[in-house]
Amino acid sequence: MNGVSLVICCYNSADKLPPTIQHIIDMRVSDGIPWELIIVDNASTDGTSEIAAKLVSSHLKDVTRIVVENQLGLRNARLKGFEESRYEYICFIDDDNWVCPEWVNIVYEIMSGHPEVGACGGKGFPSFESPPPPWFEQFQQCYAVGPQGESSGYVDSRGFLWGAGLTIRSTAWQEIVENGFSFSLSGRHGTNLSSGEDSEICLALLCYRWRLWYDDRLLYYHYLPSFRLTSDYLKKLTRGFGASEVVLSSYREFINSDVSIAPNFTNIWMKDSKAIIWHYKRKYIRLGHKLVSNDTSSELIASYVQFEKFWTIIKLRNRYDDMKIQIYNFYKNSPLYKKKSEEIGLLKNHQIPGDQPIDFLSIHERDALIQQLQKRIHALESSLSWRLTFPLRKLLDIVKSVSRKP
Repeated sequence: MNGVSLVICCYNSADKLPPTIQHIIDMRVSDGIPWELIIVDNASTDGTSEIAAKLVSSHLKDVTRIVVENQLGLRNARLKGFEESRYEYICFIDDDNWVCPEWVNIVYEIMSGHPEVGACGGKGFPSFESPPPPWFEQFQQCYAVGPQGESSGYVDSRGFLWGAGLTIRSTAWQEIVENGFSFSLSGRHGTNLSSGEDSEICLALLCYRWRLWYDDRLLYYHYLPSFRLTSDYLKKLTRGFGASEVVLSSYREFINSDVSIAPNFTNIWMKDSKAIIWHYKRKYIRLGHKLVSNDTSSELIASYVQFEKFWTIIKLRNRYDDMKIQIYNFYKNSPLYKKKSEEIGLLKNHQIPGDQPIDFLSIHERDALIQQLQKRIHALESSLSWRLTFPLRKLLDIVKSVSRKP
């Protein structure tokens, strides 16, 4: 049923919930838009559920449910949110996100007006407990702060949206789950800053040709306490990004790969870890002496991502190949893979045996083929399969270079 389910996943959130819920109380939801608030208590020990029940105002009680997920981890809390949601548009709001008054109205407008959109996200602003450090603006995206696109619209090429304020279409979620999707990433786990389960959902949706949308009207404040604004916390945060890159880069690798070349998954952990070592050797080795310092240069922070990715591959080496195979099998069954296979078939159908130049087309055949290719390229440019235009453009150039014969 079309409507908006707001899901707040909480772990020991008693102190953070009051302003978060107050902003939901202050929302202006248009008549005729069904919505609900689901608070998922993820094994909290500070009385989160009891505090949440007291915070919900009388007019909000009718649309609010508080549920418990005893298995710790943001992934498990999100799964509980999916399970409990009654409506088609499921919006995950972090326990420290303060959404704008029109949030539900805008989410409903976007998702109902764009049935091809599987997920949408908005723009975050920081709310500081104390003055921010000089480096904050440079790394604000690490805190889900700032825009997620140059303007409102599709952000498929970005490949992900932040988990803060992430809305996912229930139909899209059900499709990827029914076709074998399961999380390889756990997300935050108590005080552990692992991450990426939100990006994994986005990449899985892209495989099934759902689109991603950013809207700069979806505004929220992200409350940032002082302890999260230290260089040590930033480094810990980016190491979490590096660990998640082991999985996320696998999705991107397959999405961008040539489907005509079957990957080899034998001891691939060695190949991938060696690639990172080579990357370090060439680009980051000069930063080694700074790794124990309080430096927050962009190069050093990027090195933390790469180092953590490397060590995660090493730690996962006994099951790394199986993880890659699982992701590849999910991708191989997807519409994106099938579409790319069709395009490869189209190329093969118009190639001459022995890869000889095309030099025998009649005027009618040549012009018809050009028209067909141009039409296909135009269609792909506005869809998820825009990368497939590259081989088609190459073929188009070849066909145009052929002398027309009567």
